[in-house]
Amino acid sequence: MTSGADAAVPSIGLNDENTLPVLSVGVGELSDADAERAVSAALEVGCRSIDTAAVYGNEAGVGRAIAASGIPRASCSSPPSWPTPTRLRGLAAGL
Repeated sequence: MTSGADAAVPSIGLNDENTLPVLSVGVGELSDADAERAVSAALEVGCRSIDTAAVYGNEAGVGRAIAASGIPRASCSSPPSWPTPTRLRGLAAGL
């Protein structure tokens, strides 16, 4: 298995010249401990996109996995997830 720095998850180019990884690990429904294990495994194989949200209640496990990996937090991305109270208020205001 390829790990860490040698691994690369392909990305696709967007119209605005940003890129989006084709693989993201989701931790919704996972316990804190399971989220930590899932994120650790994903980071090990090159995944840097983590679908997480405060409503999942497993942010501590996600944070521990990132910290233990030695990968800079800035190298990991988290796509927006719904719902959070702030986003729901923003959504309602935009309707």
